[in-house]
Amino acid sequence: MTAFILISGLIFLNQNPVSGASLSGPWKLTGTLPANPVGQDSILLLMEASNNPGPWKVLDHGISAFNGSKVQATSVNQKSVILSIKGPVSIDVFLKAKSSSPDRWVGTFELRGNWFPCVLERVKTNSLADEKKEQPTPGSDFYSSLVKAEGIDSKIKVAQEILDKHHSSPASIKAAQLIIDQIISTKDSNNLDHGLKILNEATNDYPFQLSNPILGSTISMMVRQKFELAKAEKLLDIIKKEQIEPVGLLSRRNILKLEAGIYPLVGKTNEGKEAIAKLDTIEKSLDAEFEKTSIPFKVSPANLKNSANNRPRVLELFTGAQCPPCVAADIAFDALDKSFPSGDLILLQYHLHIPGPDPLTNAHSEMRAKYYGINSTPSAYIDGASGPAVGGFKPNAQSAFNKLSAVLNENRSTDFASASLVIKSRKSENGFILDVQHDKIDKPQQLLLRLILVENSVRYQGRNGQRIHHQVVRYFLGDPKGIAISNCKGSQEISVNTSIIKSELETFLELSNKRRPFLDDERPLELSNLSVIGLLQHIETKEIVQAAKVPLK
Repeated sequence: MTAFILISGLIFLNQNPVSGASLSGPWKLTGTLPANPVGQDSILLLMEASNNPGPWKVLDHGISAFNGSKVQATSVNQKSVILSIKGPVSIDVFLKAKSSSPDRWVGTFELRGNWFPCVLERVKTNSLADEKKEQPTPGSDFYSSLVKAEGIDSKIKVAQEILDKHHSSPASIKAAQLIIDQIISTKDSNNLDHGLKILNEATNDYPFQLSNPILGSTISMMVRQKFELAKAEKLLDIIKKEQIEPVGLLSRRNILKLEAGIYPLVGKTNEGKEAIAKLDTIEKSLDAEFEKTSIPFKVSPANLKNSANNRPRVLELFTGAQCPPCVAADIAFDALDKSFPSGDLILLQYHLHIPGPDPLTNAHSEMRAKYYGINSTPSAYIDGASGPAVGGFKPNAQSAFNKLSAVLNENRSTDFASASLVIKSRKSENGFILDVQHDKIDKPQQLLLRLILVENSVRYQGRNGQRIHHQVVRYFLGDPKGIAISNCKGSQEISVNTSIIKSELETFLELSNKRRPFLDDERPLELSNLSVIGLLQHIETKEIVQAAKVPLK
């Protein structure tokens, strides 16, 4: 019999009770983190469980990210275990009992808004000293065979073998997803039911926090392909029934996104509009919730040594929404915006497909990274020169902020101290017109003008959990390689057609998705609340000698 338990505002689905089993003793928690081709099993913690109320004791730590972690809260019964683990990396763990294996609990853990598989196993040791902390997830060899198999029938056969030999494993989930993706992309109605059966068997032992997003991804793909929409709606009904009333904001958001996508296509126009309205309210609530704790330290005001010279400093950050070690740099970037007076610091955030596909990436961001010779994230450049190392997680954010602040607060000199750059904008029929004026430039042939369109705030939550991104570079106006300057003083008009720019960005993302599929269906391309940033940059040294910013209103 299926039962539901409400704990700490979260609904947890429990099945397969283990009656009379004692949990007392050491247990090892292993999580599967993203890695090619299937994943990487990483030991997170070794814990001493107790049948008595209260948090479990940490006996030893696995991978270094969990050094110093503690179990802050524990909720245990004979059907489920819920752990709240706090430390340098904080996670919530949800585990389901298996009647066939009382010493092995399958579950999922939430990390920065994403869900990953995990296993809790009973062990007979109090130390992880002799354990290999990381290794490829079992079934990777089978998955490689699945990828190489030709034809859907052959792939289904290999997927079933993976399911039989590695049931309730990340490999079986990955195999099932690959099968479903191919069936839907080719609109293969004959094999859809078989594929859904494999997907259900692969995810059935996991809590709904992991299984439902996988089903949701399947529904989204069916909606995009306009394929078997009646069955897609039935899958949605299963998810909604399983969760009863989704309590958490994220859970409600995910349901509403699916409703907003599918209802208009099955003739439920009013229900679709209602879902969109509710979704907008929840998104704004999630934004506000994120902003409350997005900067985990008190931001100190800048101490500029050259604030009177009328030349703003320029920080260019290369980052990625799927990059966990970019979190410290992203937070420091946002904190600097609050630290420096308006006009004293210009910020640009370039997104790259590193380490995973990022829908905020564009061709010009990639071109800019190539210009600086960047092949890793995060990377910071200040006034055109390489900045300090700022990688790390949320606890490292203040250190990253301090490093960047120290450089930005320093005095600087340039051979182009008198150079001025002024940008004005006005609305036009197709967007905006820029009036760009430069003056007092000695040796203008040594400089290039770059005009960069940025979106001041973009909502997209990737694998690193950063929900809001600021000053996101969208497009280089005019010549993306730079506009030549021929006179000491001059002006030029540049058109900004946001419709054309959006179309180009959409085409880029479509091609990117074909080369390396995105992790979700979100393509944030509102292109609202825009600004243009102008940079005067030295051709040889790459020094940014002057900069200006203007909002497009």
